[in-house]
Amino acid sequence: MIRTIHSSILFFALLASLSAREWPTKFSPSAALGKHQTLDPEGELHRYATKNYLIESSTPLDRTKLTDFAKTIESVAVVIKSIPLPLYSPPVHDRPRILICPDETSFVRAGGPKGFAGYYSSHDARVLIRWDQLYPSSGIARPMDDLLIHELTHLCMTNILWRCPPWFHEGVAEYLAAAHLGAGRFRFTEIENDIESHVEKHHPPESKIANALDPAVLFTLTERGWHTLTKEAVDWESFEPYTSSLLLIHYAFHGGAERRAEVKTYLESLDEVITRRSPQPVLFAPSQAEDLKEKLTRFWSTRGLRLHFKK
Repeated sequence: MIRTIHSSILFFALLASLSAREWPTKFSPSAALGKHQTLDPEGELHRYATKNYLIESSTPLDRTKLTDFAKTIESVAVVIKSIPLPLYSPPVHDRPRILICPDETSFVRAGGPKGFAGYYSSHDARVLIRWDQLYPSSGIARPMDDLLIHELTHLCMTNILWRCPPWFHEGVAEYLAAAHLGAGRFRFTEIENDIESHVEKHHPPESKIANALDPAVLFTLTERGWHTLTKEAVDWESFEPYTSSLLLIHYAFHGGAERRAEVKTYLESLDEVITRRSPQPVLFAPSQAEDLKEKLTRFWSTRGLRLHFKK
């Protein structure tokens, strides 16, 4: 009885603390976020330091583009820190690293998958970016902003990625990508509209239904299972697990103070995961899959987004 009362007191105290820290509404980067310092100008790699990151490149980077890039990457760290949940968990011992690759050949040589434009490498906690895709010679502005924000979110969550299931951290990365308006600007006041647009652009334009992976399957995926599934998927199918993960994160983040308190408790419990063999805490149990699927379908249908969950 005493333990129950104590737990209730702690839970309501947590609700109060979450209410005190409001959810971010919007963010626009200041010019100061674009500041960077050139390191080791005579070294083999061209190295630049921003406030939170170390940028490395085999070729010198245009200073105007580098300033623009610095503002965007720094905005991700600022925005994640502004969310009233313990999501920001960068590499413990080293400054988060970003390797700029001038083309696909150098990107693949550095460990990036062929055909990709950006990649988070978990074994050495760095992000690889194809500069020719981010700043193409055609002059088309920022065609891969979503991917950049997604991979940088992983980098900012490095120390908890291996402690939580892939659907959770992939969902958070997609959530921030959906909220990003471009050039480091974020908007959360119209997050449902922005999520709907984000989901629709990753599905066939002629389709009136957005396919998503069934939560019952999603919750069973390990990191290896996730990569195998997305790698073997054909065309638009590769985004189906990302769609489910994004919608579940929205459900967790925007279901009121009580649901956010549950997410906060879940994230704090990840500290108890000491090794990869340690039991993982669970935010949503597989037994909740059907109920969650019904709730997501009902909520998004009222906004004009028709979902079809595939097993």
